[in-house]
Amino acid sequence: MLDSQYPIGVWPQRFPKVQARRLARASPITPGYATFNDDVAAENMDFLLMCYQAFGDERLIDPIVRGMNAFIVTQLGPPQPAWGLQHTPDLQPSGARHLRAEGAGHAHDRGQRRPADSASIA
Repeated sequence: MLDSQYPIGVWPQRFPKVQARRLARASPITPGYATFNDDVAAENMDFLLMCYQAFGDERLIDPIVRGMNAFIVTQLGPPQPAWGLQHTPDLQPSGARHLRAEGAGHAHDRGQRRPADSASIA
C-alpha cells in the first residue's frame, strides 16, 4: 500500500495503475486519479494508523502525515468546502466515472468519514 501512495499523500482507486478504458457511452475510467470516494483514503489512513499503533514502526509516520495533509490540500474552497470524489493529477476535482459529475461529494453519500473523524498522531 505504501508503494501506491502518491508523493502528495493521496491514493489511486486501483494500483498498479492501468490504462484508462472506455465503457459504452461513457467517459474514461481513470483509476490513477486521487480517490476519496469508496473509502479509499479513509480506509488506507485507518490501516496505516492501526499498523503504527500496533507495531510502532516510525517509517509509517511520513505516509500518515502526507495522507492527512492531502485532505487539507485537496479541500475545495467556498462556496463548496468539500472534497472531490476523485482528483486529477493536478489535484482538480473530477467525477472520474461516467455516472459522476465533476465537483464535490458528501462524506455521508459514500460512507466515508470526514478527516476530522480520523485518528491522528502528534
